[in-house]
Amino acid sequence: MRIKQAKPLAFTVGALLIFFALALQAALAKAPTADEGMHMLRGQVLRQTDELALQGQHAPLSHWLIGAFYFTDPSAPDVTELPSWSILTPPSLVQEFLWSGNVDVSRLLFLARLPILFVGLLLGALLSRWSRMLAGFAGVVIALALFAFAPNLLASAALATTDLVATAAYVAAAFCVWFYWRRPSTARWLLAGLALGLAIASKLTGLLVLPVAFVLCYAEFLDARRRHARAGSWWRPALIWFSWLPLAGLVLWAAYRFEVGPVAGLPFPVPAATFLANFVEVQD
Repeated sequence: MRIKQAKPLAFTVGALLIFFALALQAALAKAPTADEGMHMLRGQVLRQTDELALQGQHAPLSHWLIGAFYFTDPSAPDVTELPSWSILTPPSLVQEFLWSGNVDVSRLLFLARLPILFVGLLLGALLSRWSRMLAGFAGVVIALALFAFAPNLLASAALATTDLVATAAYVAAAFCVWFYWRRPSTARWLLAGLALGLAIASKLTGLLVLPVAFVLCYAEFLDARRRHARAGSWWRPALIWFSWLPLAGLVLWAAYRFEVGPVAGLPFPVPAATFLANFVEVQD
């Protein structure tokens, strides 16, 4: 039994080490991309201030991660002391943040990319767990062999951008919803609600995980009815899905620092106003 359990673990560790080595090499070798400077600035702004105006059409989860290790770099600028801070002009702020003063750009860039690389490892570990539950050791081998050498994942894991965080959050949300229906419990319900909230907080398009979760709830419910005579009422999946919404909303609100503010067209302030305003702006 121990040997049977050790094989998937050993293969998972090996695949994750390969992924880490390849992505780390790319992270150290690549010059800053056109959009990384803005994401790096947002990470520092979130870390040092309550300002959300620079989020633009991006949700903040990735930026919280990107700025997580800046405290280890004494050369990282204080954004409130940048000349353009008072007028919040993004291009000028990025220029001042990275290329003025005594900033160690290479170190700051690596610190911004490192959390995204760690998210890539978490994604690989999650894929290992899910594939093992579905298809055993063979599933782990196939899933992680594809994962460890996937060019798109390796490229995204080496950059301080939002793409890999959104990917990992979407997969985690789908897994947690599926995992809940395998054997419903309070802990698994809580895990699914948190994962849905993180997925929404990772990208404005993260709201799409909600209808996906709804469909998945009924797919798992129908599968349970096929396997067991007593799967509950037809209303149960919908009720479970609705019960996740307040928890997911609370996670999203926390990502926006429990902001309450005005939104154009509404006569009253709302939680996570920046998210709602940016979402409406994207639709227009």
